[in-house]
Amino acid sequence: IVAKPELLLADEPTGNLDPSLSAEIMALFAAFADAGTTVVVASHDLNLVQRMQKRVLVLDKGALIDDFRPRQLSAPRAESGNVRSLDEKGLI
Repeated sequence: IVAKPELLLADEPTGNLDPSLSAEIMALFAAFADAGTTVVVASHDLNLVQRMQKRVLVLDKGALIDDFRPRQLSAPRAESGNVRSLDEKGLI
């Protein structure tokens, strides 16, 4: 990505990748974020979500239903509320 974009969108960027390559991809995204690029990653992988930089947005049918920091994705949050309802719907 040579052009130094203002926005980088990635849909399931680590799907079907081995853990080593997934870590490389996430390190690349972190480097872009550190350089000022807004990085948006769509993922159903809660482990990946917990490693995200700043914010997690939860969407349901295109509507924003939750907005929190990755460190706030604790067991109680994952077991109740929006994250659980997404799991029940088969979205995560």
